[in-house]
This record gives sequence, structure tokens and C-alpha cells, in this order.
Amino acid sequence: DRKKIYQINHLTIQNTLICPAVYLFVEKLQERLA
Repeated sequence: DRKKIYQINHLTIQNTLICPAVYLFVEKLQERLA
């Protein structure tokens, strides 16, 4: 599961270059998970 999360995060990081909104969304998600 941890590997899947890492892969998803890696893809999301690439997507943030395209869509800043995704970056903000991920930041909020990480705050909740942390």
C-alpha cells in the first residue's frame, strides 16, 4: 500500500506542474493525514 501511495504522490507531483489547484488540494490532504 505504501508503494501505491508513493506512486500516486509521484504522479500528483508531476501534475502540480500542470495544475496548481491539484497542488493545493494535496497540501490540504497531507495536513489531514499528518
